[in-house]
Amino acid sequence: MAESSSPLAAPTARAKLHAALTDAGARDAYWASLGRFLRFETSKTDFDKLALAALGPHVGLHNDLILALLKDAQQGAPPEAAAPSAASSAATPMDVDPATGAPPLPRGFAPPLGFFCMS
Repeated sequence: MAESSSPLAAPTARAKLHAALTDAGARDAYWASLGRFLRFETSKTDFDKLALAALGPHVGLHNDLILALLKDAQQGAPPEAAAPSAASSAATPMDVDPATGAPPLPRGFAPPLGFFCMS
């Protein structure tokens, strides 16, 4: 069911997924449900139902996107389009975990195994 065999860069993975979703309604439903899921506004079960209906045979491209985003985040290389400008770098600093340099997770948060990828 997977549609690629090697890790992709996040922009490439996003473009492949976007191109595969030729139906505008399915495409909009997928991106909206992914956004709600990542903002913790919907459950994993509800996201899976909506995403599977929108993605059809392209579930592997969703998994490629999530893995590419995680890989990029782990490498600490922000996408070029998201590079901060001089004006935005003066914003209030965010609390970060000194061990990882990442924002802390909510107290008690522990994502279950397979939290982001669908099978």
